[in-house]
Amino acid sequence: MTGTIIESCDQFKSVGKIRRAHGIRGELFLISFSKNFDWLEDVNEATLVKREEVEEGNFKEVRYQFPINKAKTHKVGRILKLDGITDRNLAESFEGAVFQVPQGLFETTESSEDFYLLQLKDFDLIDQEQELRGKVSAFGNNGAQDLLVISTAEGNEFEVPYVESWIKQLDFTEKKIVMNLPDGIEENN
Repeated sequence: MTGTIIESCDQFKSVGKIRRAHGIRGELFLISFSKNFDWLEDVNEATLVKREEVEEGNFKEVRYQFPINKAKTHKVGRILKLDGITDRNLAESFEGAVFQVPQGLFETTESSEDFYLLQLKDFDLIDQEQELRGKVSAFGNNGAQDLLVISTAEGNEFEVPYVESWIKQLDFTEKKIVMNLPDGIEENN
């Protein structure tokens, strides 16, 4: 294995997970937490984080970096060929590892038209009456569109389709998204 072990984790954001090894040549099947892989086009190294036993009963997270040789679409994920992972046994040792990308990849300004959905995490969701409905806590996909998972102050969750025509305002400075929400959207989840 020729991957580099790195110590610092503050500058990375978790975006996916290695589900399993694929084939006999060390390929990995990657799934995205948001079902979106736009970020993969902007990285040329894979940062994989996995738990390793350092002594009996004691584990620590270890981060490895590998150059990405190839990425291709496969079912609901991507097949990755990483420089340094050359056989199935080594690939299997990374099953369950978290895929991270540099935090700076997701930095944008208020005037930016292009952004990653993951950048909306922890944004306040405000409806057309200027009422706070909750915070964006996670993401999903229903096959037709991306979904924002909203966590309410009461501890409930509901999903809101990310539909451009529903968005009135997206403010990266104040970390808020104002949307025209249909009546009863919380009850439909």
